[in-house]
Amino acid sequence: MARITTSATQRCLARCESIADHLGLTIETVSRTFGRLKEQRLIELVDSRDIRILRRRALLAIGE
Repeated sequence: MARITTSATQRCLARCESIADHLGLTIETVSRTFGRLKEQRLIELVDSRDIRILRRRALLAIGE
């Protein structure tokens, strides 16, 4: 069965792959984390290169 991907999905995967490589994580881990942060409205995935932080204090609190 063929897998259909959109260009937006491909761009997101490229961004996730780059971040995962840099941090020594899997693409899946980075992608799931971005998804959770987006659902919580902490970040917005703007385009293939940019992530907008919407709620900085809440994001910082997660890291503490």
